[in-house]
Amino acid sequence: MKWNIARHLHDEGCRITILPGTATADEVLSHQPDGVFLSNGPGDPEPLDYAQDCIRGVLGQVPVFGICLGHQLLGLACGAKTFKLKFGHRGANQPVLNIHSGKVEITAQNHGFAVEEKSLPSCLEITHRNLNDNTVAGLRHKNVAVTRAMLGQNVWKEPSYSLTNVIDVTINSLRRKLEKAGAGGPYIQTVRGVGYSLQEAKPADCSGR
Repeated sequence: MKWNIARHLHDEGCRITILPGTATADEVLSHQPDGVFLSNGPGDPEPLDYAQDCIRGVLGQVPVFGICLGHQLLGLACGAKTFKLKFGHRGANQPVLNIHSGKVEITAQNHGFAVEEKSLPSCLEITHRNLNDNTVAGLRHKNVAVTRAMLGQNVWKEPSYSLTNVIDVTINSLRRKLEKAGAGGPYIQTVRGVGYSLQEAKPADCSGR
């Protein structure tokens, strides 16, 4: 997990709990999170059955968001397949089309796998495409009300417009959930990354020191 993700969430007033990638759904939900953020990570997502099982157990319980490996694992957990890219997406100039806004976002990426479009179940909608090879770069779950999944495949080393967008989507979704619950304070808890809690508390230290 890149600490910059936790720092951005922390800057938005989130209270963050970081759990290992081997955490089970029961362990994640025991923290009573208001949301789960699945972080980036290395390698092929398909053999990670334990992570997919965890995600399936969390989906529908709390909002779930993911980037890079987290995006790929969410796709697998929802019934899609992944495949190895011929060259991979590497570098700081990867153009990604936001299908809903029509805007192109220049992102930094470093991964060798992608979600296979033809394998997508009907519950998943494509939201972003990599314009270099037209592969799926973002997905949204259509059927899970309130606890929707926003899946982004971009990886960021430094603060960026694209990362800010994903963080904004995450926070705004959680704020709407908290408003409905009658709470308004800092939040957050997760699996493979970051997450959320309703209690008023001083945000955790995400400096990594």
